[in-house]
Amino acid sequence: MTEQLKIEGYKFRHSICFYAMLICGLAITISAGYGYVAKSHVTDLMRAFNEEVPDVSIFFLPTLFTAWYIGANFSNRTVQHDVITGHSRLSIIISRAIPCIFAGIVIQALEVTSLILTMGSKLGFDTFDMSLRNLAWIGTVVLQIAALECFLVFIGFLCCSLPVGIIATLITEFVMCNIMRNYVTQAWYKYSFFHLAESTETPVLIKSAVVAVISIPALIALAYLVFRKREI
Repeated sequence: MTEQLKIEGYKFRHSICFYAMLICGLAITISAGYGYVAKSHVTDLMRAFNEEVPDVSIFFLPTLFTAWYIGANFSNRTVQHDVITGHSRLSIIISRAIPCIFAGIVIQALEVTSLILTMGSKLGFDTFDMSLRNLAWIGTVVLQIAALECFLVFIGFLCCSLPVGIIATLITEFVMCNIMRNYVTQAWYKYSFFHLAESTETPVLIKSAVVAVISIPALIALAYLVFRKREI
């Protein structure tokens, strides 16, 4: 798997799609930050931070990257080549999942950072106070993003197709992370990785983190089960 990780790392570092998603994310959040200040919607930088960390309004960007990254491996027959040369299907999944997880975390972190810096340049940073509890909250959200990315990877390997994977992942992410967030209030959804933790309360963080930690290997295993006997 080490060789595969090196190859995937090289592909990821030279991925035009990833950098395009970063640029799009920056453009959206910077314009939003200036808009909030201009319209006086948010005048407290810490409030902006608390609202932005669990925000998934632009998570379609890492979703699109994951769908493209997994689907391209099938369209250019890279996955088929790895299977023929003797790589295990589990190692194929894991080596693709890691760059996708990293991309999701980086894009979300860039969204939060760019918004805070944009608004802070206008409002000042006096109201911004990072605590250990906030760091624990960020850690929990990172775990949830990793689990969400594993879910998207599962869909990618389920579809085994670039166009089908893009459509399926975008629709699923929009429904599960955006639409259901406004209508579902049950605990199973509140603590799932589809609903990034909105509170720094200890019970919320613990439950959300535990669900995410369990979900990551479970989703990788599920992807393996559907991909194990797939004719490619």
